[in-house]
Amino acid sequence: MLAKRVDAELELPPIPQEISDITISFLKADPVSLRCCGLVCRSWLLSSRCYLFHTLELDHSNIESFSSLVGSTYSTIPPFVRRLKLAPIGKQGYSWFQRILPFFQLFESVTWIALENFNQSWIECPARTEFFSCFRSSLTELELKNLDFPTFKDFADVICESSSLVTIALTNVSWSSGSPPIPLSSPASNLRGSPSLPELNCPDLQKLIIRDCQIRPIFSWLLSHTSIPVIPSLEVGPISERDTMSFGKYLHYVNRNLIHLRMSFRTGGIDHACYADTLSNFNDPAAATQPTYDPEPPS
Repeated sequence: MLAKRVDAELELPPIPQEISDITISFLKADPVSLRCCGLVCRSWLLSSRCYLFHTLELDHSNIESFSSLVGSTYSTIPPFVRRLKLAPIGKQGYSWFQRILPFFQLFESVTWIALENFNQSWIECPARTEFFSCFRSSLTELELKNLDFPTFKDFADVICESSSLVTIALTNVSWSSGSPPIPLSSPASNLRGSPSLPELNCPDLQKLIIRDCQIRPIFSWLLSHTSIPVIPSLEVGPISERDTMSFGKYLHYVNRNLIHLRMSFRTGGIDHACYADTLSNFNDPAAATQPTYDPEPPS
């Protein structure tokens, strides 16, 4: 009887879930400790998984374990994933991507996607649109890194896959042909020799980051839009002399709507921002007499 009374007096009240969540949040950078927390009780399991599976990185080393865990009928991992990084080793394409594509429809809460090291076969595969459709309602941040596109239109098609983007980050992204000229006439898509390009339709876009890319074609493309997108935060570099005309025109258009600007400049060598380079066909008299186009800044 005395032993039961002592046990009753030593019994502690349950810890509120809010306190448990705050305590576990201090371990978000310690996956070993998070795994241990998940073994304590069911409530700690849910709290620890929010951090343990917050970011999922897939490459050749973990694709087998990923398929077995996520593909299971009893898997509870996908709802906790918020950031998804696909970075195959070497230049891989459609075959690697096709293998993991069926699982992405389970990740309905992903808000950030990073794509690295894909080759041309992935860029041109029809399943690319299916991939982005899995995150159409949730995706807000897209990062492209170390990608070589056949044409600028292929690059623009990928950027325009999602209309809910808030941030676009481009690092070492290139294309072989099809760069648009600086829009000296309106609309720029009617210039002879200029391809018909899709338009960026992201009304909530707040930030554009461009690192080690061809800067001039990107801002020439933005300036050629029917309704030029106003992006209040820009991080661009390194900027060469050849990029100054298109980038300067865009800054002039954004005007007072620009909130944050971070730039770096390329040093060494002389790279002329020649007026002739802005024409689609400099030797064509019709192209040489196109009227100038200076878009009015938004009020």
